[in-house]
Amino acid sequence: MTGARPELLIAESAIDQLKRAASLSHPLETGGILVGVRADQQPWATMAIELRTSSRGRAHYHLAGGATQPAVLSTRAIDPRLGYIGDWHSHPADVPPSRTDLATLRLISYLHPRLPNPTLLVLRRTFEDEYDLDARRITAVNPARCAIRITGDLPRPTHDSMEPND
Repeated sequence: MTGARPELLIAESAIDQLKRAASLSHPLETGGILVGVRADQQPWATMAIELRTSSRGRAHYHLAGGATQPAVLSTRAIDPRLGYIGDWHSHPADVPPSRTDLATLRLISYLHPRLPNPTLLVLRRTFEDEYDLDARRITAVNPARCAIRITGDLPRPTHDSMEPND
């Protein structure tokens, strides 16, 4: 699969969560984390968790240090298969991820190597309450744009499927 474009699978319900949070926060940025599982060798974001912070504005959102792990653990209390997929935030205008966004993605991927690397998802506001999804993941050294595949929700866990996603 060398050279193949990375993918992000994302549940429609997670997209609804993202768009609702971005719309309610507009004109300020908001963000949080994506949690889910791995499917077809790709990350599958099944939930979007908004992590509110006072460090945000029209052109920045800073995820508070130490906020990610408790959020992931709280989702694992609901379903132990879930794990960290990546970070997300909104842009109140139709602009791509900034240099800072991409540098942060590189740093996270370097400090916490995973296969596949964490995904950065930016919601780009295109029209009133309309958003495009822009996903990036480090492949080799540089951020690559991810194809986005919209899915249904993750089926309820069965006894055989209770393996956690680390």
